[in-house]
Amino acid sequence: LAWMRGHPGPIYTSRTHPDYPGLVEFPLQDVINDLGHPYFNSTAAYALALAIHEGAGMISLFGIDYTYANAHHAEQGRACVEFWLGLAQARGIGVNVAETSSLLDTCQGLSLYGYGALGTRDVHIEELPAGDGQVSAKVTFVERETLPTAAEIEAAYDHSRHPSPQLRASSGA
Repeated sequence: LAWMRGHPGPIYTSRTHPDYPGLVEFPLQDVINDLGHPYFNSTAAYALALAIHEGAGMISLFGIDYTYANAHHAEQGRACVEFWLGLAQARGIGVNVAETSSLLDTCQGLSLYGYGALGTRDVHIEELPAGDGQVSAKVTFVERETLPTAAEIEAAYDHSRHPSPQLRASSGA
């Protein structure tokens, strides 16, 4: 911890210590009062909440997946991080997640349950600027000529395969 003694900070922590001048106590009360939710079960959750509280314009996450090859369950903390990312977006903060990440199902691409290849019609969404940095959407429906078969639907929901294409490739599944 020698490096921390000389670090100018800020290094957010739950408690400051006089031997580490760069430590800054996390503004827990201010963050909870501003955001309205005391939901923190990981360092990433605290960092996201602080970024939202401080009014970040963009949050980019890389390496925070909460899934692993050959493990089809989410590590504890995923829901909390996704909750804070949703709140960030609701406040107009941009969110960028690596396209190979399973966080926010990013690796799956845009998917609207009940539409597209497994639905009765396709949907096309065009994002239009709405002012103040906000985006409006124009939704167009296209009827499908043929409906998916039961086998196609079952294959799309194959839970024996990992949901992340990157992890499927690395595990050989």
